Amino acid sequence: MTYLKATAIGVLVGLLAAMLWVVGILYWAERAVGDIHISFTAGPMLLVALIGFIAGFFWSLRGTRRWLAK
Repeated sequence: MTYLKATAIGVLVGLLAAMLWVVGILYWAERAVGDIHISFTAGPMLLVALIGFIAGFFWSLRGTRRWLAK
């Protein structure tokens, strides 16, 4: 059950990171250049989502390691 919860939290953090990535790119492009056409590629967004998943997964497991060691 611990790993299921950690996976769910990791997925949520990964989705949040990907959404923040898109919003940040749109905000930066609007402030930097103005009205331009932006095309998104899946590579960087997937990398950000993967990093967010890993961070959320291990962050949610940080307190359970003490209990698993006993």
